[in-house]
Amino acid sequence: MALPLPLSIAALTVVLSSEAQAADATRFPPALRGDFEIQYDVGGETGRLLEDDVEVGRRRLTSHAITYTGTFSPVTGLAMYVGLPHLVSDRVRFTDAQEMAYDPRLENGTMVGTASLPDRDAERGTGMGGVWIGLKGAPMHRDLYTRRNDRVSWVLDAGYRFRDETNFWSYGPRGKRGAGAGAPAFRFQAAASTKHRIAEPYLQATLLRSGRITMDVVDQNDQVVASGVEFRPASTVDGVLGVQYTVAEYGQGAMVAVDMHSYFGYSTWQDIPSGLMLPSVLDSSAQLPATMSEATRIGVGGGVNYRFIEYLQLNVRGNIGVNSGGRVEHFYPVSMGLGALEWSVQTTLQFKIRDLLWAGTQPASNDQPFIDPPEDDLPEAE
Repeated sequence: MALPLPLSIAALTVVLSSEAQAADATRFPPALRGDFEIQYDVGGETGRLLEDDVEVGRRRLTSHAITYTGTFSPVTGLAMYVGLPHLVSDRVRFTDAQEMAYDPRLENGTMVGTASLPDRDAERGTGMGGVWIGLKGAPMHRDLYTRRNDRVSWVLDAGYRFRDETNFWSYGPRGKRGAGAGAPAFRFQAAASTKHRIAEPYLQATLLRSGRITMDVVDQNDQVVASGVEFRPASTVDGVLGVQYTVAEYGQGAMVAVDMHSYFGYSTWQDIPSGLMLPSVLDSSAQLPATMSEATRIGVGGGVNYRFIEYLQLNVRGNIGVNSGGRVEHFYPVSMGLGALEWSVQTTLQFKIRDLLWAGTQPASNDQPFIDPPEDDLPEAE
């Protein structure tokens, strides 16, 4: 997963739980078959907070998410899916930070030359994320349309994420902060791959358009501190270019492949609660919507795919990259330093539901005609 940092922790979770990066993105079940996968993502960012080129603190974001996704294809080349994300942990932690104080000369807050803040416990949220539903289509595919002799597999994906009432912007019942963005979102994705001997080059592009969310902000004492506040998480555009090499094939469909890729991403501005991404703010802005600036990111990654048998596969891959930094809140002259380090690790276990469960009920593809059993094999009438 490409990581959009220095985004808010909720936007980090959004991209962590997006589709897999690899030639696997063009994997498609045949008609009346399906796939089920469990995907675990962990990622983070570490960077400096700067004001006038002076370091005023350090910030660390981490996110853990498990996503359960089921896909079913009613006809060849068309599939529907449902994804259920469990946001295990979203965390923001500050160290070596200065206090925000009002400067009458600037008529604004400043963190330069102010008192040091003690390192505090990380702000942590957990909960379920909004459910994803979507459709996939394959206008061209090497495995689905064998009679056409397609050289390229091309998969299009359109998905929608429902709003989730518990999110990272506010505390919920019993003083527990939620996780994730909370807002609804549309996702459009295109992936293409081809194959030349042991190499399988691929290209993937993803657009995630986030909606707004209007809500009451509640503190850890279950008191409403702001009513009817509108937030808008960042929208993102991500591109991945890579190649997967098959290094070994053996047994009943078993395979080992290595993946190498690079990625680029862009994140729009977003409105988030003031004081959530800074270690200290003035009371006048606390809990108000604060605009975080747009950002770009670039990085590289690699991984290993291990198929135990034809119907069971484990993928492990990771990314490391840097981002452009940007203004944390429009209220204050504090920015993330250029080149903050971002990283992620993704582990996916895939189960392919295929002909072993429905032997003889229907051909796995419209291009594979049903073959009647020989008459000699039919039972004789008594």
